Amino acid sequence: MEPAEWVDLASRTEQLQETLVPDASAPLLTNLLHFETESSGSCLLVSFPVGWERGPGAYSCFEHAVVLEGSIELDGDLWEAGSAFVVPADAQRRRTFAPSGALAVAWFSSAPRWSGGGGIDVPASSEVWAGDPADANVASDEVDAATRRWRHVQPGGARDESALRYSWIH
Repeated sequence: MEPAEWVDLASRTEQLQETLVPDASAPLLTNLLHFETESSGSCLLVSFPVGWERGPGAYSCFEHAVVLEGSIELDGDLWEAGSAFVVPADAQRRRTFAPSGALAVAWFSSAPRWSGGGGIDVPASSEVWAGDPADANVASDEVDAATRRWRHVQPGGARDESALRYSWIH
């Protein structure tokens, strides 16, 4: 099987569209990289404006994100360029803040439905990314944060072991 083509994310920043986000101080700019029809999961390139902030709430699905530039503060933890975090479904976020703005790749395991003020108290974590090889028989997305590239890899496709990876199965 031929390796999946890498997508240069710099070219996708030129295609960002304004996206309204509930309970946020301003819209985000996004570009859809991949959509899973069966689960309604999605992978997006997301640009956070300087000072973007969102109050308490929770998504109904898992979110995984890789910060490409800038930083995102999530409940007091700072995620800088090259780092990745995971927020479980229904986990309460007290505050999300992009003090200097940020560019990230974000995955949602299903349609991201936001509930303001609700959720369970579970912190974001980077642990899922450590040693998550993604089963070769499962579709996955890879991000090479250093070169700002992304690709979707079909089951059985060749993987890049140096890339951060998100599996489409939970």
